[in-house]
Amino acid sequence: MPDDRPRDGQRPTRPRISADLVATALLLLALAVLVPLAVLYGVLLTTPVDDCGAGQPRCGVGVAVGTGLGTYGPFGWWGLAALVGVLRLVRRRPAAWVPIVAGVLVVATVPVAAWLSQSAIP
Repeated sequence: MPDDRPRDGQRPTRPRISADLVATALLLLALAVLVPLAVLYGVLLTTPVDDCGAGQPRCGVGVAVGTGLGTYGPFGWWGLAALVGVLRLVRRRPAAWVPIVAGVLVVATVPVAAWLSQSAIP
């Protein structure tokens, strides 16, 4: 039976959790499929504001913010999830929950972006 205790001068190490690594990788791939769908849906939800061109005084700042959030927000959540997930895996901490939370944030970003862009039109 191997001795798992650290020797003198060695730091104790945590065992590598391979199931967490596989789960995190698969969930990040699933999130990579969800993000373009959310971006497409976000763009479609913000299209009723197409008549707002540059310099239109009747269109508020919320149109630009909502459209930008619906278009680029899901990519930001995916990038943040990938970064935090990889960092947690490198530090040997559980990371499978990170893409799940990011998926919820991606799905929640779309209606918020649509509400922002549509509420800015008088």
